[in-house]
Amino acid sequence: MEDHYETLPATRETHYETLPVPRVTDDHIYLDLMNNGKPKRPISLKSIENTAVKDIQYKDKKTQSSVTTQALETVILPSSKASNGKTKINKRVLIGICVVVVCLVVGTTVGIFVSSSGSSQTDDQEGNNVPAVTISKSAYTVKPGGSVTLNCIVSSTTNIENVYWQRTVNNDVTVIQTNKFKYSGSTPSIPSLTINNAGLRDAGKYQCFAENEAGTEQSGFTIVTVGNVPAVTISKSAYTVKPGGSVTLNCIASSSSNIEKVYWKRTVNNEVSVIQTNAVKYSGRTPSFPSLTINNAGLRDAGQYQCFAENAAGTGQSAFTIVTIDSVPTVTVLKSDYTVKAASSVTLNCIVSSSTNISNVFWKRTIDNDVTLIQTNKFKYSGSTPSFPSLTINNAGLRDAGQYQCFAENEAGTGQSVFTTLTVDKPCGLLKDGWKNFHGHYYIFITTVKTWKDAEEDCRYFSARLTEVQTRDEGQWLKNQARQKGGDWWLGASDEATEGQWRWTSGNTLEQHTNWAPKKPDNNYGQDCLQMLASANYLWNDQTCTNKINYICEKRPMKKEAKPTDK
Repeated sequence: MEDHYETLPATRETHYETLPVPRVTDDHIYLDLMNNGKPKRPISLKSIENTAVKDIQYKDKKTQSSVTTQALETVILPSSKASNGKTKINKRVLIGICVVVVCLVVGTTVGIFVSSSGSSQTDDQEGNNVPAVTISKSAYTVKPGGSVTLNCIVSSTTNIENVYWQRTVNNDVTVIQTNKFKYSGSTPSIPSLTINNAGLRDAGKYQCFAENEAGTEQSGFTIVTVGNVPAVTISKSAYTVKPGGSVTLNCIASSSSNIEKVYWKRTVNNEVSVIQTNAVKYSGRTPSFPSLTINNAGLRDAGQYQCFAENAAGTGQSAFTIVTIDSVPTVTVLKSDYTVKAASSVTLNCIVSSSTNISNVFWKRTIDNDVTLIQTNKFKYSGSTPSFPSLTINNAGLRDAGQYQCFAENEAGTGQSVFTTLTVDKPCGLLKDGWKNFHGHYYIFITTVKTWKDAEEDCRYFSARLTEVQTRDEGQWLKNQARQKGGDWWLGASDEATEGQWRWTSGNTLEQHTNWAPKKPDNNYGQDCLQMLASANYLWNDQTCTNKINYICEKRPMKKEAKPTDK
C-alpha cells in the first residue's frame, strides 16, 4: 500500500488523495510534488490556529527564498525522532497535505508521524499538545569565570521526553552538550541551563527546547553577555568651587553591556550619603551623563565623592575625588611694626591659612603711596614662598623702611594682610661729632661695610652723598684719611647706567679730576662702581657694586641765595 498522510476530520468536508511515498531523513521529510516532470494538481497548505486559517510559507531549497507550495517541486518538513522510533514533524502547528484546492488541519489535535518504512499513522488521537516553553529573562550578563543560570519553564500535559538548549552566534547554531564541569541542567526535571566558568565563547543567543509525544516546542531567545561590572573613572582627584558657584565632577563609565544606573555618594567624617539629584541643586548622574554637577555650592557640599555605575554584572565604582568649597587665603602678620638696625637682618612674619594649595606668596612695600613689589633673591630678600611666607630682609638699609603687606594666592583668588611698618635705625657712625671738615665740605668715614647702593642710601639719610672728588687736593686729603683707617672705600661714581661713561651721583662727569690705578678701569665681571683700593696705594679702581666695603659720605655747603639789591 502506498504511504500517505492522514488527518482527523476537519471542520468541513475535505477531499484527500494519496500522495507519493515521502523520503525521510533524520532532519527532514521530503515530499515530491512533481509527477513525471509535471506539477500535480494545484495544492495549498494551510493551518488552523485559534480558529484562524493561515497560509503556510516555505523556503525553496535551492534559492532559500520564501514561496508558496504551488511553486515548489518538493515540500521539506523539519522532523525528529519520537520515543517510539517514528519520525515526527517538528512544527508548532501541525501540517496536513492534500492535492485538492484546500487542505485543512486542526493543529492543536493532530500529530502526523511517518515511519521509516513509509507507512503512516496518526498518533495523539486524545488531543495532547506540544510542551509550552518559556524563559524568565530576555538577557543575562555574567563575569568572565563566573556562573549563570538561564531559567527555562516547561509545562506539558504529557511526559517531557527531552530538553536541550541551542546557542546562536552570527547565525551559527550550536547544540549545548551538558557535562558536570561546563554546563549543567537541561533535563526534563531541571530544564534551566547553568553555564560555569563563563568565557567569551559563551556569549550569544540561547533557546530552550522541550519534547513530548506531541512534538517539540522552543522558547524565545535569551541573550547572554560575558562581561565585567562597569569601569568607572574620574578625571580629577580634587575640585575647588567658590561659595555659590557651580562645579562638574567628571565621571566616565564604560561597560560591555548596558549601564542600568548611575549614582554618586559623598563621604564626610566617615558618614556616607547618597546624592539625590534634583533640577536645582544637583544634575547629571545618569547612564547617558554620569558626571555630577553641583549648583549653588555651600559648605555642606564639601567632602569626598564617588561615582557608581551598575550593569547586569554588578556595580563598579570610581576612586574618590575631593570637593572643597573655597575662599581666598587668610593672611595675617604677627606684628604691626618692626625696627631693625642698619646693616642687620629682620624677618617680617606672615601666616597664611587656606583650605586649598597656596600657589604663590609675595610682598609689597609702600612709601608715600609709591608701591614696590619685592623681588626676592638670595642676597637681599628671602622667604616669601608658599612654604615660608614670611619675608626676611638682609643687610637692612634706609631704603628698606616703609609699610609692608603680605599676599597669598590660591585657586579662589588673592588674600592680603594688613600693613606692618618697618623702621631702620640710623647707620652706626653717622654721629654729629664724627664729621670732618675740609675746605667747607664735611666728610664721615663709615667702617660698617655695605654694598655701593646701600652705602649711597645710608648717606642720603643725612642729606649727604657718597663722596664726589672734584680737585687733586681733595683727593689727596681723602687718600690720607683712608690710609690712616685702612681698608677699601666706596666713592660716589658709577658707569652702571652707560658702560664707560662714569658719573658722580650728582650727575657730574669725572672730567675735573681722576686718580685711576694703572690699567683701570677695566670692567672685569661687570665692575661698575668706584672705590679707593688699599692694595693700589688708594688709587681708584672699578669694582663690582655688590661687594661690601667701607664708604665715605660727604655733605657739601648749601649755596647761599643772592640778596636782592636796592634800586
